[in-house]
Amino acid sequence: MWQRFTERARRAIFFAQEEATSHGVGWVGPECVLLGLIRDEEAVAVRMLRVAGVAVADLRARLGASLSAPTAEAGRDLQLTPTAKRAIDTAYDEARALGDRHIGTEHLLLGLAQVESVASAALAELGVTVEALRRHAQIGCSGAARTEPALDGGPDARTGAWHSVLCTGAAGRESYGRGRR
Repeated sequence: MWQRFTERARRAIFFAQEEATSHGVGWVGPECVLLGLIRDEEAVAVRMLRVAGVAVADLRARLGASLSAPTAEAGRDLQLTPTAKRAIDTAYDEARALGDRHIGTEHLLLGLAQVESVASAALAELGVTVEALRRHAQIGCSGAARTEPALDGGPDARTGAWHSVLCTGAAGRESYGRGRR
C-alpha cells in the first residue's frame, strides 16, 4: 500500500501515529493524519494550505481540541480508521486524476478534504475548499503541468507563480516521486 507514497507522505502517516499516541487515542483517524501532515513545514500540502490562507497553528489547535478525550489502551497497535482509509483511497484517486504515479502530501490533503470527518470540517471552517486545493495541485504540482526543467525550481511558463510557491526546493521535489526523475 505504501510503496507509491513519497517519503514525506510516509512520514506524515508515521507522524499521524505519533499524534494519536500523544493525544491518547487508540486509533489513527483523518484528524490524526492531517496533524501528521502539517508537522512537516516544507511539505507541499502545508504550502498549499498557506497559499489558501490557512494559519497552520490555528488548524493544529482545532484538530488537537477534537482529540482531547484519551481512549488509548497501553501497548495497543494503532490502526487507521475506516474514514482515514477512505481518505487515503481518495488520495490515490486524486493522484491518478492528476496523472501522478505517486502519492504525495498534496494528494493526502485532497483526500482528507473530501472525506466527511473532523479534519474536513476543520479545513472547511478555515475556508479551504476541495476545488481550490485541486486547482493549486493542478496548477502548481500536477504531472500535467510540470516539466523537467522545473524540477529544480526553475521557471516554467505553464505553471507560473504557483510552481515557485508550491514546488520549489526540497518540498517541490517531493511531488515528482521517484518514477518521474
